[in-house]
Amino acid sequence: MLKDIIKSVFYFTLFLLAALAMHGCAENTRGIPGDSRKFDPVANFNAVAEFAGENALLYGFTIQYIKPDGTVDFGDKYDPYVVYTFFVPNKNKKRTVIDEEIPLGVSQNQPAPEPDWLQVTITVSKPHWESYDDGDVYYPGMRRSESILYNSEEWLEKAPKLDNVNRLPISLSKIWSNAIDHGAPAKNVVANINYNYQGYFFTIGGTGYKFHFDLNGELIN
Repeated sequence: MLKDIIKSVFYFTLFLLAALAMHGCAENTRGIPGDSRKFDPVANFNAVAEFAGENALLYGFTIQYIKPDGTVDFGDKYDPYVVYTFFVPNKNKKRTVIDEEIPLGVSQNQPAPEPDWLQVTITVSKPHWESYDDGDVYYPGMRRSESILYNSEEWLEKAPKLDNVNRLPISLSKIWSNAIDHGAPAKNVVANINYNYQGYFFTIGGTGYKFHFDLNGELIN
C-alpha cells in the first residue's frame, strides 16, 4: 500500500510539473511560506513583508477562518484566506520634467505628480488553477497586487503606529484565548480577525460573538 501511495504522489508531481511547464505560474505570485495546513499569519509575517517590497509598512490584515490555535488551514474546503495591506515606497515614481526653454506662463501639459507610496496587497489562499481565454494559470498560494496610494500623508499617519511601535502583531492565539475568556466557544469553530492601527476586531460568523481588542490584546468592548 505504501508503494501505491508513493507511486501516486510521484505521478501527481510529474503531472503538476508538466502542467506548470506548459502553462506556468501567474506573475507576482509565490508559494505559501511555512506550513499551508497550519499557516501562522504572524509567525510568517517577515516572509510576507519581504514579498510586499523593500521598506514596506504594514497597515493591517484581514483573516477569514482562523482557528483557536492562531493558524489557518488552507487545505480546508471552506476556503480560508489572509489579506495583508502594506504601504511601500513608489520607487518607479514618474518625475516631472520641466523644459527650461519654455517661458513661465506657457502650459507644458505635465501629468499630475504621482504619490510617493504604493498600496500593496498580499493575498494568501489555497493554491489553485484559474482558467482564462488564453489558457490556465496556476496560483501557488501568495499573490501580490499594487495600486497608487493617494492621500499618502493621511494614511501614513496611521501605518507607522503598526510598523514602528508594534512591528509584529501579537500572537493571534492570544486574541483567540482572550475571546474564549469572554465567552467565545473553543471547539470546532473558526473566527474572522481584522487588524489595523485601532487594534483587533474579532468575530465568529453567524453568532453574536464580536470583540474589539487593543494593540496589546486587551478587551475594549
